[in-house]
Amino acid sequence: MLEVEQDLWEVKASCRVITINCYLKQDHSLVMGRGCALEARNRYPELPYEWARNLFMSRSQSGPFFDKERKLIGFPVKPKVHYIPAMWATDNPEYQHPGWMWGGKIQSPGCYAKVLEMILRNVPELVELVHLENIKGTIVLPRLGCGAGGLSWK
Repeated sequence: MLEVEQDLWEVKASCRVITINCYLKQDHSLVMGRGCALEARNRYPELPYEWARNLFMSRSQSGPFFDKERKLIGFPVKPKVHYIPAMWATDNPEYQHPGWMWGGKIQSPGCYAKVLEMILRNVPELVELVHLENIKGTIVLPRLGCGAGGLSWK
């Protein structure tokens, strides 16, 4: 593994990993409002709708998935939460209401642990996905969970 500080989109790569949360808007599109997810959405405006379908139709509904057409991997770093008008539903009872988030920042220290737990669970799935899809060459990924995920790289 080689660590470089460079724009995710400027690095020559076979595939790019895009960190995402698992929130749906009322229009059934995936929230992609910050960081590399926002950059991906700006490059591919249809992505939030397609990835929402991919994520919620997948077997795990919270694991990484491969977008072959764009050579991107969606990598969830926040727990699966989807919006249903007038209520929130989630896989984790600790997150029964969106009040644990405000302005994109995690408010509770316990939530940092959940983000880290999800990343640690999804990294082996990412490795498996790379092998299953026979992705060769350079795979570029950001610092998982840092930035809007609230984790520190240190």
